[in-house]
Amino acid sequence: MNINLPSAGGKYLRSMTACGRIKAKHLKGVDVETLELIAPWKSKGRVKVTLSPADKGIHFHLDVHGPHYYSAEPPEANAKISQVKEVCSRLIGKPIEVKATGRFAVPMDEFGDDTAIGLLSKLIVGSQAQGRLVGSLYEIDDEPVSTIQWQFVEDENEIRVSVDSLEDIEIGIDYLERLASPLAAAFRSVILEKGTDA
Repeated sequence: MNINLPSAGGKYLRSMTACGRIKAKHLKGVDVETLELIAPWKSKGRVKVTLSPADKGIHFHLDVHGPHYYSAEPPEANAKISQVKEVCSRLIGKPIEVKATGRFAVPMDEFGDDTAIGLLSKLIVGSQAQGRLVGSLYEIDDEPVSTIQWQFVEDENEIRVSVDSLEDIEIGIDYLERLASPLAAAFRSVILEKGTDA
């Protein structure tokens, strides 16, 4: 049984990180060594898994970077995607305390003047100075999502968004999808203003 890679987030999702700790009491009979594997995914994308000792357990870190995540060449791969999935499959059924982060990017021209970001990022001209809001951090009271942060990147003329969540869940084949879904829903609702079903 292999962990599926995320599809939630659609065309705007650039990367996803799931970083957590599995307690030692849940690792009996599991062969876990310290490692870092990087596998190619979707042409220039990469999937990286890291396992390392943690306080009374192991640290399990999984990054999924899409092909548009890297501005330069992606890091060199040292494994196949099947090897990454095999390592992850050893942890299926284990409970984990995990922080998940989804990173999204949206071209600025997709925000109309009537959207929050469209309004907030307008150039404000005063008698002595001019300026604009180029980013914001929202604390979200909608578990598991905890924060949403956006920033205008002038060189790319896009808004980059980071959405964080904290959860205690069990690792399954749909581990990343279950983590990605609330991140993508919060992104659509707060940033795109399209509601959680859009």
